[in-house]
Amino acid sequence: MYNLRQELKGKYKITCDPAVDSVSDPHMHVIEGKHADVYYHGEKSGVVLLGIDIHDNLSSIRHNKLVSLLVSINAIQHNAYIYLIQPEQLDTLSKPLGLPRVRKLSPEHRAKLAKAGKQHLFVRNAHGSKASTRTPNKPLEGIR
Repeated sequence: MYNLRQELKGKYKITCDPAVDSVSDPHMHVIEGKHADVYYHGEKSGVVLLGIDIHDNLSSIRHNKLVSLLVSINAIQHNAYIYLIQPEQLDTLSKPLGLPRVRKLSPEHRAKLAKAGKQHLFVRNAHGSKASTRTPNKPLEGIR
């Protein structure tokens, strides 16, 4: 059985179907894109097929562009909004479908972001309200 999380680990942000409690079932793994969702559909004659579910709220122009792109790579039409492709074809479709990729940061960039984030942490001051760590926790003057 094909497992999206194992096969495409590190390339795309893979989530689980929100309607299901079990995260371990590979049939429930989904790549939620801006224009379509990708999921494991099954196997046909020993060939793994991924389902592409095009969002129905797209404009007709964008929908037609995606359909023509899918037809050009010989995707199998399952119904009006679902097409079937092989996993090797996913990289060519990732940008048009708006699939989110995993962001890989260098250790230096990660440390820089962590340092910048620490400047904006909020802590409770003596009065119980949140205050930024960048500002001193002084009582407000002139307020009664």
